[in-house]
Amino acid sequence: MEGDAQLRSAATSAVFGSDDLLREILLRLGFPTFLVDAALVSKTWLRNASDPAFLRSFRRCHRPRLLDFYDDSGMECRPRFIPISRAPELAAAVHRASSIPGRFTIWAARNCHLLVYDGCTPVHMVLSPLHAMRLVAFPTPSSKRLDQASVWFFHAEDGREDGAVVVEVVLTNTKVQAEVRAMASGVWGVVCTTAAMELQLPAAVPLLPCIENILPPFQGIVHIVTNHRCILELDTVAASISAIRLPDSVATRNFKVSRSEDLGLFLVHAKGSLLSVWNHRIIGSNGVGDWALVGGTIHVREACNRGEDVSVLAVDDNGEFVLLGLNTSARLMCVHVKSKIEEVYEEMPMLPVRGNVFPFMMVWPPIFPALREEHSQEK
Repeated sequence: MEGDAQLRSAATSAVFGSDDLLREILLRLGFPTFLVDAALVSKTWLRNASDPAFLRSFRRCHRPRLLDFYDDSGMECRPRFIPISRAPELAAAVHRASSIPGRFTIWAARNCHLLVYDGCTPVHMVLSPLHAMRLVAFPTPSSKRLDQASVWFFHAEDGREDGAVVVEVVLTNTKVQAEVRAMASGVWGVVCTTAAMELQLPAAVPLLPCIENILPPFQGIVHIVTNHRCILELDTVAASISAIRLPDSVATRNFKVSRSEDLGLFLVHAKGSLLSVWNHRIIGSNGVGDWALVGGTIHVREACNRGEDVSVLAVDDNGEFVLLGLNTSARLMCVHVKSKIEEVYEEMPMLPVRGNVFPFMMVWPPIFPALREEHSQEK
């Protein structure tokens, strides 16, 4: 018996003492929160779980999870929480995310943080709902630099809680001008200012030009969604703006665009009760890209059964979950793009306003604790 126990102990040590095998085991955990738990076992486990190369592999296998959507289209400055995840492992995180006190307007949601504006104070803040509502306040920037500009606020691109970015854009029939400012250490500074640029827009649209949405800056690029069948791409390094045409079949404004860190742009378009999902990636070193249809057309069964059309309200960063509104019954529903699984929520007095719904994703990369020397083990 004692010999068997020693053999089992030796086998266990051999398994968990192998970095390669340990990483294969950790890769199958499925949730980033489990990596944090595993890192508490020993210094060896912490070193493997937090290794940048391993985290890149983990992210390829397990993309960041969507916890919920926040609806900020109400009149009382109290964002409405719409839970999405049903995974038991994320129940605690979902509960914390649903318990936000106070009144404020949401500007952006990123990596488990909310960038909000408190009109009573008035002050801009970064809230962390998953961390006991830790918050960081920062000064509001001076008045708009550009006349008649649309102004959008975002989190700092590097993820710092004490940073923020403001994008100002002026769009006319033939010209566009933009300025980007960033805040660091409590001071706002100009990142780039473009001259007023002539744009070769698609065929005329019988609408005054306006900005539908602006996506968060990523690697120096800001995507600006317009109502003129194109997305403007602002390069803050070159201080230039170009236009990306929408897919030919996207003939209405019933769509939403999101930006994945490694998969490019996702566009979800609705026509009646049908959804189409498009992906736009940069191809080659010349920056040329095109739209590709992801899978086939999605028939929204709930809408078909009710004889209703749907409105696209929000898309998560990875183009996996789409929040829809049933136009007649004013019900919310969520569709998982790959599995086609639908979830229907309660009826609302009115549907949220497109552009005021924010996906709230799990934090990435995981925040690993620092182990105390006296409590940590090497093996």
